[in-house]
Amino acid sequence: MYDVPAEWPIEDLFTKFLTWGDVIAIKTKAQRKYQIVRVKIVLNEAYLAAFFRGVWMVPLDTIMARLFPQRGT
Repeated sequence: MYDVPAEWPIEDLFTKFLTWGDVIAIKTKAQRKYQIVRVKIVLNEAYLAAFFRGVWMVPLDTIMARLFPQRGT
């Protein structure tokens, strides 16, 4: 995910992603006022269904986030 506010600490990100499913890992990279976030997650039924319907933009707190499938294994 790109353009995530840098002031969101990793603990808050973890809490926000719990609405999507079971969080496995989160990595962040600061980029001035934004950060790049990479999250490994087992999506819950609602978000998984949205993903398979082709819905790529989903809410994450006050922003819209894009879902990107994992490449490889």
